[in-house]
Amino acid sequence: ALGNHAEALPILEEQKENPAIANCMARSLLELGRYDDAEAVITDRLSDPEQASTYLNIAARRGNAEMLQTAPDNVRGIPSAADVRYFEGRVKELQFDAEGAIACYDEALALMENHPGALFRLAVNVDLRGEDEEARELYERALMIPPVNEACVINLGIIYEDMGNYRRA
Repeated sequence: ALGNHAEALPILEEQKENPAIANCMARSLLELGRYDDAEAVITDRLSDPEQASTYLNIAARRGNAEMLQTAPDNVRGIPSAADVRYFEGRVKELQFDAEGAIACYDEALALMENHPGALFRLAVNVDLRGEDEEARELYERALMIPPVNEACVINLGIIYEDMGNYRRA
């Protein structure tokens, strides 16, 4: 939870039979880029909504649109309609459909105003379109939701620098 993923793994390993701990362990493995290991840990993804969400995040991180499109068939109990729209946006983004992705992220945020993934990905996409002010607002909102997304901090710093606000950057 604090971003010390490598240090957390041996501690989490001791109790990975607990679905919540297994999910936390999978998220740490995901952050370390160990996708296969993360997928192997979440054995309850068919019944546990949190593990289902982690499974979908693994598919998104792999950057494989086809896998992400079929991933919902491999899980049940996806946590929310907002997550469904978010992952549809990730598929569109991976297929280079920025406008479609932005629409999906907007819909996810309409369903859940502080969806962390949708906030960040929407910020990235509007940032790439040169809409600095909107991107800044979205990055700032995303930073209010723990855990802190390091990429969000970096991107926000770059926007502040571009705006000439070196102190904030």
